[in-house]
Amino acid sequence: MVIGLCVADTEEHARQAAELVRIKYEELSPVILSIDEAIKYESYLGSPDQQEKSLQVGNIDQGLLESDNVLEGTFYIGGQEHFYMEPNAFVVQPVSEGHYTQLHVYSTTQAPSQVQRAIAEALGTMC
Repeated sequence: MVIGLCVADTEEHARQAAELVRIKYEELSPVILSIDEAIKYESYLGSPDQQEKSLQVGNIDQGLLESDNVLEGTFYIGGQEHFYMEPNAFVVQPVSEGHYTQLHVYSTTQAPSQVQRAIAEALGTMC
């Protein structure tokens, strides 16, 4: 794991500087390893103004009122063996052919249709 870097005028100076680096770790308490522990200790990712994000389509309150059944409870899911490390980003390459320009989009996404719609909306065109 990379936790820092040394920049110098030569490789030798960079290596010498790296040898002088000392890392001091601070033990944090409590150790939070589950969602339940995060809730217990009120430890949430992001700043307080980012903690109440939700995705809503339509009128949620009205939908709940009109529903025949509403289920409430807690859903637990086990740990996962994988964790993505790629950045959430994409690269757009304009490619001109005659009078037309195409956009070749390279994206790290599991939802290419959403990327296509967002680009079309930003450009004021249709998918």
